[in-house]
Amino acid sequence: MYNDFVKKLLFKTIVACALLILGVSGLARAHQVLPVDMQALVDQAEIVISGTIVSTEPLMLGRVPATKVTIDVTDSIKGELPVGRPFSFLQFGMTRSESFRNNVPYFIGAPEYRVGEEDMLFLSKTNARGLRAPIGLNQGKFQILKDGTGKATVINGSKNRHLFTGRRAAPGLLKAVKASGMSGPSVQGGGPADYGAVKGIVQDLMKGE
Repeated sequence: MYNDFVKKLLFKTIVACALLILGVSGLARAHQVLPVDMQALVDQAEIVISGTIVSTEPLMLGRVPATKVTIDVTDSIKGELPVGRPFSFLQFGMTRSESFRNNVPYFIGAPEYRVGEEDMLFLSKTNARGLRAPIGLNQGKFQILKDGTGKATVINGSKNRHLFTGRRAAPGLLKAVKASGMSGPSVQGGGPADYGAVKGIVQDLMKGE
């Protein structure tokens, strides 16, 4: 019992120290785990892109564990990245298996990526170490799902909950959602949302920046 307590305390200490080493003050808002709505995602993201994950590579930046993620950009919504070309970014942390394999702290909640999956990403600015991450962690990483007809929907790690509505939803967000034509469960209770409608909401919100 005592040994388990010591191990847990040591693990938390290691993670805390690693976060201090990261020096990610510029990414503090991006890494919060509080509910983040679409207005906040758009406001805080430097880059909003969609594409297919082509590779992930665990690496160390000094003593900081990180992952190099490369995505083949198919849609550049914010940030003016060239479409049809790969874009790479460094995110803090590794997957659970890579963390254990490399004997480094595992950052619970850090988004993970699978080669071949299609994602819509709301990425923060880079910090002093060149690291960036989706805003709100998994809340800013949307998997793109397609049905048999090719219709695309998106859903984030929070199942899109609190994304479009809420007591604190900004008037601009509510107006953009209404203009998109979205309604029903995808707006009120979460669940997959039409990709085109979400893209339109993002573009409308960008006009108000």
